[in-house]
Amino acid sequence: QSNYENAIAELDRLKKPSRKERLSSFTSFDKFDEITKLDAFGSQLSESNWLKNIKEKMDESGIKISNKLLYAFHTSVKIHDWSPLVVLAGVSGTGKSELPRQYAHHGGMNFISVPVKPDWDSMQSLFGYYNSIENKFEPTELSRAIYYMQSVQMKNTMLLVLLDEMNLAYVELYFSDLLSKFETNRGTDDIITYDISLGANEAPEKMEIGKNILWVGTMNEDETTKALSDKVVDRSTLITFPRPKTLVSRRSDIKIPDTEKRLTEGLWKKWCSNTLTEDQLKDKNFDINKYRKIIEDINDQMSKVNRNLGHRVWQSIERYVFSHPMTVANIDNGSEFKRQFDSAFAEAVAFKVMPKLRGIEVSGESKKVLDSIYTIISQEIPALAEDYKQAMSLSSRIFQWCSAKFMDIEEKVA
Repeated sequence: QSNYENAIAELDRLKKPSRKERLSSFTSFDKFDEITKLDAFGSQLSESNWLKNIKEKMDESGIKISNKLLYAFHTSVKIHDWSPLVVLAGVSGTGKSELPRQYAHHGGMNFISVPVKPDWDSMQSLFGYYNSIENKFEPTELSRAIYYMQSVQMKNTMLLVLLDEMNLAYVELYFSDLLSKFETNRGTDDIITYDISLGANEAPEKMEIGKNILWVGTMNEDETTKALSDKVVDRSTLITFPRPKTLVSRRSDIKIPDTEKRLTEGLWKKWCSNTLTEDQLKDKNFDINKYRKIIEDINDQMSKVNRNLGHRVWQSIERYVFSHPMTVANIDNGSEFKRQFDSAFAEAVAFKVMPKLRGIEVSGESKKVLDSIYTIISQEIPALAEDYKQAMSLSSRIFQWCSAKFMDIEEKVA
């Protein structure tokens, strides 16, 4: 009897499992269920009022983030079609992980934090693998979350994914394929998919990675981390957090307010399309070519040390400045518009151009190039001059953009 039962059990194990059985690990992602129960923000809610609410709720939570940094982060996320990954770098303990967490929480988005491991070496590390012994796909928490986002009840919600300490492993090994797909699909309505392997003789399951999924990473720079490749830097917006001027004690009696409403993908898309156009600037006799020339002049110098900028960088800078809520809000305000435009342009150059100079020796012929760029910066983008000078004066004798004093200037919000 025992041998018979064992044989039956072995036959059951060896029989071809159904497609449903192979996908049985993809259960409902109940962490998102609370969001679906909330009323949606009204379709007439303005982008600035939404950000104001997030700032107020963060203040209640004891998280001290300036309006300028919040707006810079929001704008960077908003231009995900052009730079699909936002990377937050800076001193540990400055709120790099907490900003995206609370931005999503108070903004009505789903949120998942994914701790990156040093041994990640492929997209399987990110999404999981097919277990041929158990005859089913073994998903990660991230792939379960994304798979659930394609269900009917989640289609009109947003998800922000945080890759925490993303450069503990080489980012290009586990994420660059996705970056390439994002770029290929830019400007189209096509849905990016990832093939979930279901074993031999079974068509893979298509996991949709929609444009309602936003990607953010945090990054430390020490001996345990990997440098970002040019491919990742080019397709990212790299924000360096300013160091805190005063250190604040954490209050034990602070409670993070609950999420109040849900952000729909439709409202998010509406805000993403709320940008300036070149025609608007021409109507105001505002010369965008002046700013393009600044980047071209910097690029001329960078080419001498083989650090060239492509069209993608300028397009991302332009999109950032055109999409910043403060430039959009002040288009009719003359000198104030120019001030906000200059401020947003300085941020975009810091986030998109300065990381390309990392690792250049501050000596010999390369120092002449860095000095020439400094001349351009000090004359045309003076807000960045102090940070640039600091990047050149480190004891390592290589250029490293690691400060953000230009972000210390607090701005009035729209």
